[in-house]
Amino acid sequence: MSSGPRQQRKEDALFEEVKRNYLFYFSRATGIPLAPPDTIQIMLTSRCNLRCTMCGVWKSGYKQDQEIGTEDVKSLIDQALDMGVKTVYFTGGEALLREDLFELIEYAARDGVITTFNTNGTLITESVAERIANSGLRSLTFSIDSPREKVHDSLRGEGVFRKAMSAIESINRYKKNTGRPDLVLCGVAMRQNAADLDGLVKLADANGFCYVALQPVVDNSGLWLQENKRCGEFWIGEESLPDLLRSLDKIEDFKRSKSMPVVDVMGSKMISYFKGEWRVNSCYAGFSRIFVNPLGDISFVCFESFGNIRRDKLKDAWYGSSAGAIREKIKNCGLNCTQFCSERPESENLKVIHDNFMSGISKDFDKRSGLDLLKKEYGLLGEFTELCRRDKELEEAASGLRQTVKNTLETVSAETADNNEPPVPVSVSLPRPSTEKFSQFYLAITNRCNLRCIMCSTTRHPHEVEEELDIKDWLSVLENITRFETEVVTFGGGEPLLRQQDLIEMIKFCAGRGITVNVVTNGTLMNPGFLEEVSRFRDKLVFLVSCDGLRRENDLIRGEGTFHKIIAAADLLRRHRFTFYFTSVIMPENFSRYIDFLKFLRRHYPGVRLDIQPVIPHNEIYHRRQDFELNDRQKAQLKSVVDFLRREDPVPLCRPLEIVDRYIDYFNGTLKTKNRCKMGSGSFNINLRGNIWICGRELEYPLHKHKLEDVFGSPEYRQEMLRVEACNSPCLAGLVI
Repeated sequence: MSSGPRQQRKEDALFEEVKRNYLFYFSRATGIPLAPPDTIQIMLTSRCNLRCTMCGVWKSGYKQDQEIGTEDVKSLIDQALDMGVKTVYFTGGEALLREDLFELIEYAARDGVITTFNTNGTLITESVAERIANSGLRSLTFSIDSPREKVHDSLRGEGVFRKAMSAIESINRYKKNTGRPDLVLCGVAMRQNAADLDGLVKLADANGFCYVALQPVVDNSGLWLQENKRCGEFWIGEESLPDLLRSLDKIEDFKRSKSMPVVDVMGSKMISYFKGEWRVNSCYAGFSRIFVNPLGDISFVCFESFGNIRRDKLKDAWYGSSAGAIREKIKNCGLNCTQFCSERPESENLKVIHDNFMSGISKDFDKRSGLDLLKKEYGLLGEFTELCRRDKELEEAASGLRQTVKNTLETVSAETADNNEPPVPVSVSLPRPSTEKFSQFYLAITNRCNLRCIMCSTTRHPHEVEEELDIKDWLSVLENITRFETEVVTFGGGEPLLRQQDLIEMIKFCAGRGITVNVVTNGTLMNPGFLEEVSRFRDKLVFLVSCDGLRRENDLIRGEGTFHKIIAAADLLRRHRFTFYFTSVIMPENFSRYIDFLKFLRRHYPGVRLDIQPVIPHNEIYHRRQDFELNDRQKAQLKSVVDFLRREDPVPLCRPLEIVDRYIDYFNGTLKTKNRCKMGSGSFNINLRGNIWICGRELEYPLHKHKLEDVFGSPEYRQEMLRVEACNSPCLAGLVI
């Protein structure tokens, strides 16, 4: 077999395919997105010219003047393709109601990019069909739910079936000249068409479709039908299940007789779905697809959004901690869901991935080429084995498959002329978290403080004033860390305003480079002169003002008279038009009147965010307290606070409510969390001596003398990161960072 450039391209393509399949499998298994999504689904509008009875999208209430604009969508496309997304999928509503649809298709239609949109077909006139065929669109999906006009129109509206069939005829006529787009039929399986599904496949075959996708009905207004009062209207229940089974059997007969169109009906999964049988959650929604709605909200189709394209970069949202938390939800989801956005059968398990790879090798390559490809797979599995070292079961699975590949390598090597050549793996680099960008650096510029708060240990550290870096050295540290793309630099202490003039210089340094600056302060030293000095950077400056309750509780925790000074600081910041949040440590000392504190903030500081964090006495870096166990009264008080937050939504919270909700388990000692800590990898603490400080351990590489990348390459850093990765402490700081 030829070993020329064409054959090499085929080898490269097959290996890239198996590599991507492994990347998705291990992404889901580890919760780390090792690959960009296959598809970005952009819901351009919820507007539709039809009112299909089983659809809730047109009821969603997004207004036309709220829809993301043309330039926003183009920027989104650029960001997605830069990430490595291969498919751009425009949806609605009815996407053809967007006047800029063809402009967007033409913008996205680049080499190697699959562009597609779905339509009900009723707006495709002759001129629209011609434009579609010449737009560069790779595929076009028609929503057809029955081969019988009466059934289809009963679901979608009178005359819809004939208009859709006319549109299909027009598209096929114009695509003779361009070869595009490929036609896809998407049907929703439900009670009304359970007996017709095989007829849909035949209709697709007769009209030049290359692919048929049949998926079970859901209520896309957000409620799954089996939990919905509308269940009986569309659900394939016991009485209709025999119709579904007969249709699926006929479809299997069709598939055995013809290779085109390709038909995906999720056979056994669809049957289990309608029977209500629980199946293993193999959902890839958090990894294979990213979804953007008409308002620009970014999500995984299901669950809440984790960003918005008008303020967030797509890549930052995809790899961010909020997306990570939702991936964990998806992995633990118990819904009986069977939808194409959740499916990636080619990455279903390690055996499927390897067997498909071996099938591709045996089909298209000789033993010499097969040997080269197996070496690459062996090297790839070595990296995955290393990646999974914290999960013994996963590590053993990867290692076991790697041994299987090694055995095959030895067999193939023995059958080739150069059987003395050892099966040395080809090195393959996996995507790693980039050291070009960090979410936050926290700089404790002093340990000194004018207060002695009962829960704080900072002032108890034995560092002296003489150990604090001077302003020249701090500016060197900032120069060092801002060489990378840094989102936020936070200045804290102690109390950073004890170094007011130095703090002003550091704020100017960071804000002048476009970096957001946070200042964590107890507020008691806030003054107009300081604010005047930094006023021109107010759009990049956020103050986090500590307040732990109303006067009695706050002053018990922070010292007599501090509450009034804190409120004066907040009022001063508001008058000078600075952005500020309140930060509050919740603890037994302030449980009893914490709801009154929340009501106070709602009344006097509407719209000002609040970061509620629990006191952390268990970690060795904090002052130890022996009186931490809650009595029954305190447990009830804490529960009432969390219930109030859940019920009343009194103030905007910095942390997701589901994290605050877990404070009950935290204080009761029953919290169990998965270690997703970003300390030392995405977020960094730098102490007053300029050293990176990871959970009580100090790396003696002061950053005014050592480059940040040199610290990352040090054995001390690697050792500390192993400690962080192995940590199983129920730490809410780790959840949040």
